[in-house]
Amino acid sequence: LGLMMGIVGLTQLVCPLAGRYSDAHRSRLGKRRPFLIGGLVFTIGALLGMWFFSQVGWTEGYVFCLTIAMTGLNVSYSASYGLVPDLVPESEQGTASGFVGAHTLFGSVSGFIFLITTYNLDYHLNYLVYCIGLAVSGILIWYVADERDTSDDEETLITWADIRSS
Repeated sequence: LGLMMGIVGLTQLVCPLAGRYSDAHRSRLGKRRPFLIGGLVFTIGALLGMWFFSQVGWTEGYVFCLTIAMTGLNVSYSASYGLVPDLVPESEQGTASGFVGAHTLFGSVSGFIFLITTYNLDYHLNYLVYCIGLAVSGILIWYVADERDTSDDEETLITWADIRSS
């Protein structure tokens, strides 16, 4: 358990890097969407691996997939948080950040309620529920976050100093 909690904590170190790279990304899909969707694809794939390795009892495979899942989730998380300053007028960013915080709290509380109410079911069901929730969230963000095409934007080079400062 300590190893897994350490992995969850260490993978959060990808957040500043993912945020910095998504700030500078150029794509016809916008600068955040590729990181959001790419992170979710890795997360969902790794969650399915966690489900499998949990079923067969292979600890090393489970820990590897946990690392991939948490890294992907943190990349998506960083990209989605970058949408607020990108898409919300500055005068409304405080309110938008408040809504983001409230939704984060609501998500945590509802997750605990789900776990408490389904404790008597096979816990492997949680992997599927989480995959569905991530997919639905990703699809909603894809359609609601109206990012502009950034493929023709001026290229921003990321230096080692940028990486160190993040």
